[in-house]
Amino acid sequence: MKIDKEINPRWLFVIGTILIASIFTYFNIFEERTMGFIVLGMGLGMMIEVFCKEVEDGNNK
Repeated sequence: MKIDKEINPRWLFVIGTILIASIFTYFNIFEERTMGFIVLGMGLGMMIEVFCKEVEDGNNK
C-alpha cells in the first residue's frame, strides 16, 4: 500500500470542521449544544466519506 506524501486538501477541510465544531461545543458558543453536535456529525460523516473514497482510489490503482 502506497501512502502519498502530500496532504489531501479534503482531509484538512474535514479536520478543520471537526476542530471548529468541538471548540464551539466545548465553549457552548451556540445557544444549544445540539447545533455543535450536528456540525460535528457532518464533519465525521464527511471524514467517513473521504476515507471510503481514499480506499476506493487505492483499490483502483
